Amino acid sequence: MPAVVVCCYVALAVLAYWPVLPLDNGQVPAAKLNDSISVAWFLDWVATAIRHGHDPLVSSYLEHPVGVNLAVNQSMSLAGVLSAPISWLAGPFAAFNLWLRLAFVASATSMYLVLRRYVAREVPAAVGGLCYGFSPFMIGHSLISPNFSMAAVPPLLFLVVDDLLRRDRRSARRGGLLLGTLSAVQLYLNPELLAECAVGLGAAAALVLPWRLRHDGWRRLRRLLAGLGWGLGPLAILGAPFAWAYLFGPQRPSGPVVPLHYLVVFRTDLAGLVIPDRNQLLGPARLVALGTSFTGYAINETGGYLGIPLLLLLAYLLVRLRRDRLVVLAGVLAGCGLVLSLGPSLVVDNHDTGIWLPWAAALHVPVLQSAEAIRFVLCTWLGVAVIVAVGTDALLGRALAAGARRRVAGGRSPAVRRALAVAPVAGVLAVSLVPLVPRWPYASQPTAIPPYFTSRAVRSIPEGAVVMTYPYAQPGQVAPEMWQMASGFRFRLVGGYAYVADNGGIPFGSPPVRPPALTDLLVGAETPGAAPVPHPGPATAAAIRTALRREGVQAFLLQPVGAQPAVVVAALRAALGRPPVVSGGVLAWYHVQADLAGAPAG
Repeated sequence: MPAVVVCCYVALAVLAYWPVLPLDNGQVPAAKLNDSISVAWFLDWVATAIRHGHDPLVSSYLEHPVGVNLAVNQSMSLAGVLSAPISWLAGPFAAFNLWLRLAFVASATSMYLVLRRYVAREVPAAVGGLCYGFSPFMIGHSLISPNFSMAAVPPLLFLVVDDLLRRDRRSARRGGLLLGTLSAVQLYLNPELLAECAVGLGAAAALVLPWRLRHDGWRRLRRLLAGLGWGLGPLAILGAPFAWAYLFGPQRPSGPVVPLHYLVVFRTDLAGLVIPDRNQLLGPARLVALGTSFTGYAINETGGYLGIPLLLLLAYLLVRLRRDRLVVLAGVLAGCGLVLSLGPSLVVDNHDTGIWLPWAAALHVPVLQSAEAIRFVLCTWLGVAVIVAVGTDALLGRALAAGARRRVAGGRSPAVRRALAVAPVAGVLAVSLVPLVPRWPYASQPTAIPPYFTSRAVRSIPEGAVVMTYPYAQPGQVAPEMWQMASGFRFRLVGGYAYVADNGGIPFGSPPVRPPALTDLLVGAETPGAAPVPHPGPATAAAIRTALRREGVQAFLLQPVGAQPAVVVAALRAALGRPPVVSGGVLAWYHVQADLAGAPAG
């Protein structure tokens, strides 16, 4: 039976992206291509770092010259290590596509296996795994972000914390060591999810513990504290490289990674609990548009929708099983996750009521201040999965027992009697979960990498050379990061899409290039109105040469796209004194520094 359950999860994960297959290197989900490319870059950098002996947590190949700290950027470094052979053999987007699907399967399977410890039957555990692994939280993040949808560790953390809260024969030392090891694993998959799980589980344990102390005295508290103490060891040892990079490495944050005003929109709107968004298949168009607006139309940052039927089922199960210690812990965890996900003040139907909420106290706490409140709904779905599984198991047990006692007229077989007994439970589950059915399959689009970057022509760029590009690599335009991956990280890139401390104070902005005439030219030529395109002439040519010298640019690569690529070509010809080499859909200047040495100063 476990194999059948996992196969069902695999089938659903493949269906979600159909007809794109798990190891496809030429297609990616179309929701937010720039974000997908960025996550794929982080995965592929780790594989490249392993192959060439570079630091997997710090790279000078993006945002040159300052570089990028991958620990700060949720680089999913452990996943990059595990999928390195896929990246080497099949390409960076093959690894990215594989992780998108593995995230569904691993998260659902982890929840299922944890629930098998708590319930007597396979089906409730499988349904609980489905609720968690394919929840609206996972559906949204699986559009672009396997670093958030890969949430196989949180159910295991819940299991260990529950063990530590109980007084049984299991060693607190063993539980603590396991807790620390799992936390280190999650740290290298996504530190933000670890912080959110730590806060959610910690708050739930703190609220549940006094109730349990009334029954068992202080032994539970001593056991929990002992387990936490033992857990610090493996977490400190295994997490030391990551902690060093985050706290002391280059481009480390001195405050919030992203300004607080940028994050405030990403919180659960209370109305969003019952109003679907664009990720759900079912729902009136007007309500779906409203639900999508609750997170500023960022359809990947969703997850708070439960639907009225599921809310009613949860309320019934919580009342009916209110004396079950596991259901109490899961209910408190779900509630803590929901309250924290609401953000610093209560918002209802896009209206900020001004009512203070607990998350406001975390806005100035290091690390937590950079988290998005809405992502705490992962804890909610973890609790929901446990309640649904345990409650369904209890209801099935009662239904089957009642069916066995009941004499059914007409001589129906035992199998028929069992089916009739469980039918009401199955019907209630179906009605509760159908509103959550996702809008699948996800739309996809080709990566469309110019053939130049997979041909021998790219070897004309010296290994490790500093390269600038048109389109200019920046948030909103990260095609050059695809080129870099396709070339096997042959060159360093000026600009990119990542957090850096030296970015002029712009969220996810690149280090400013001075004088700005060059970047204004590149950005304005691609998108009219995005930047003032400087007028051609000696002054502009001199400013371009100054910027190229200061950045140490050794080669310039241009793809003729956007509104005015010819303007960029003409400006670079005037500044460098030579035409580009054309190959594989790219125009290239290979000897920029030599050309600058022979050009007028300025």
